Amino acid sequence: MKLATLDLNNSIYLEKETIKTFKNQASETTTFDSYHNTFFESYWKKYTVLGKAQININIKGKGNLNLIRESKQNKNIIAQVQFDNKDLALQTLHFDLSNDEYSRLYFSVTGECEIENTSYWSTTQDKVKNIKLAVIMCTFNKQEYIKRNLDTLFKNQDFLQSNIEIFVVDNASNLNLEENEQLHYFQQGNFGGAGGFTRGLVEARQTKNFSHYQFMDDDILLDPDSLQRAVAYMSFTEKEYAFSGAMLCLDNKNHLWESGADFTSSPKNLSPQSHFHDVELNQENLLEMSQPYEFEYGAWWFNMFSEKAVEKVGLPIPFFIRGDDIEYGIRLNRAGIQTINLPGVGVWHETFHSKLSFWLTYYNTRNFLIISLLHDNLLKMYYKIYKVLKAVGSDLLFFQYERNIVILRGLKDVVFNFGKIHKLSTPKSQAKLF
Repeated sequence: MKLATLDLNNSIYLEKETIKTFKNQASETTTFDSYHNTFFESYWKKYTVLGKAQININIKGKGNLNLIRESKQNKNIIAQVQFDNKDLALQTLHFDLSNDEYSRLYFSVTGECEIENTSYWSTTQDKVKNIKLAVIMCTFNKQEYIKRNLDTLFKNQDFLQSNIEIFVVDNASNLNLEENEQLHYFQQGNFGGAGGFTRGLVEARQTKNFSHYQFMDDDILLDPDSLQRAVAYMSFTEKEYAFSGAMLCLDNKNHLWESGADFTSSPKNLSPQSHFHDVELNQENLLEMSQPYEFEYGAWWFNMFSEKAVEKVGLPIPFFIRGDDIEYGIRLNRAGIQTINLPGVGVWHETFHSKLSFWLTYYNTRNFLIISLLHDNLLKMYYKIYKVLKAVGSDLLFFQYERNIVILRGLKDVVFNFGKIHKLSTPKSQAKLF
């Protein structure tokens, strides 16, 4: 089973044209140890039953291929093969997974040779789950993004041969997509991201065809291999997990913006605390993230969970936008369904510096306070309410009257409309909001 496909020149991350072959000079040693090409075996060892795997490389020329294991203490060549062939030939390096808590694998090549850019990690071990995945995308007037992502998927052979289907919910009802066996399209009014994702989930569940569902944003840059990696990873898990892909920066593609986050344990008032926030994907950080870590929830730019999880915790809260992924992730966590991740799986998304506005302040205030009321202890809940009231006082001192109005409106809806949030998430109510 294929576990991940490599991209030898990191074309998306470094904004290069994808190559068909990589050429190495006789006197050079090239190491392929990037975020995308690394095999983060510590995650596979901790969360899955995978015990053995291999890397497969089509290569011609003369030289050495080395498979390298790196941890905080050591860096060793664990497998090596010499090659001398005039035509492309498949070279395979096998390995058993290590028990080291910090451990990643990558390969290097020495000698004059040419490598076909079709290399991949795989295993001969049997998977423990057969996953059929419904990817649910909610969109509102993001035609350029979603058409590009669909075009990318339907040009990818691994996707076309997979058990993955796409459900697009169009809150603007203006895409008019043509359906096929792997693409399902639904139009509705603007019920926000929460309403769109939930509609897609309901439609996918009605088919009774899927073992897993994945919420994925429309305004992303997608590498189709991320879907295959996530499915392969979850196929070897025995426990019930949810899965979160990372968010990378669309305007600085070799930077990671977030890979999992916490809310109830966050010290940042009402804001979540991100893991690996805005870090460069350099060797130091790659080694640091080689150790698995726990977090409370994964955002919905790339988030997978099972049918069993939905049966256990139900549908998302109709928040319209903001915080729906936080609340659902906490709910899964409290139900014993941990969200896990795997470095190398993620999407590129516009960072949130460009999305600050007064109306987002309303949703942040309202929805984050509701999450606190539902999931925080009393002390934390009161502290967060105090911080909101303190912000109101601060804004008054600095004449930020418009911001104060939307904060107080959010606070009012928490107090007086707590049980009627679903009525505030309709197209009609949103049109009246501001």
